[in-house]
Amino acid sequence: MYPLVILALVIVAFIGNALADSEFTKPPPGEADDSYDDNVVYDAGVSVTWKWTSDLLNKDLLLWQIYPEADNNYKRILSSSQYSMITWTPSLDWVKNLRDDEVAVVYFLLYSTGETVPAARSHYFNITMPVGGIQTSTSTTAAEKTEVPVAKDFTTIEMTAASATESAGSSSTSTDSSGADSISRVSIEKVAGIALGTILVAISTFGGL
Repeated sequence: MYPLVILALVIVAFIGNALADSEFTKPPPGEADDSYDDNVVYDAGVSVTWKWTSDLLNKDLLLWQIYPEADNNYKRILSSSQYSMITWTPSLDWVKNLRDDEVAVVYFLLYSTGETVPAARSHYFNITMPVGGIQTSTSTTAAEKTEVPVAKDFTTIEMTAASATESAGSSSTSTDSSGADSISRVSIEKVAGIALGTILVAISTFGGL
């Protein structure tokens, strides 16, 4: 009987992970073959609130560079986090091979902590240097005083270019290119079929125990 109980627990854990629903809302969700023509443009040095929904408990948020071409260059924004919303200031200091007046094209990937296959992918978006450069004034405006609203289980943290000091591994070249591959999607019907088949085989095998 014990083998069946253990097998059932493993199957439940597998189904829960496979059916986890994650999606970006700002920037919008995307795919690897998205057109650059639909890219939203954000100015470097101007804080933006990024949002996503996810059933995952602990998540890693990585920002990947797609243009200019660079060998799997990314910036880690969150690590083992339970946040579903973050205010973060786009920057260009981590972007490789960027020439003067060029626009960086990037995208977010959301991972379950410890996994290498992304659970959600955002649409590509552009980071550009604003006209006149990044403003370094310390004055506080009404917009800066406004807090990001907290809805349901959504939580926010503030990360600015001045205060978010990255660790040695925060911005680096990935040694595993699988993270930038297309998102693996498993349908509910397929998972249910696998689980049912596995349970039937287990009952047939261990029925006499």
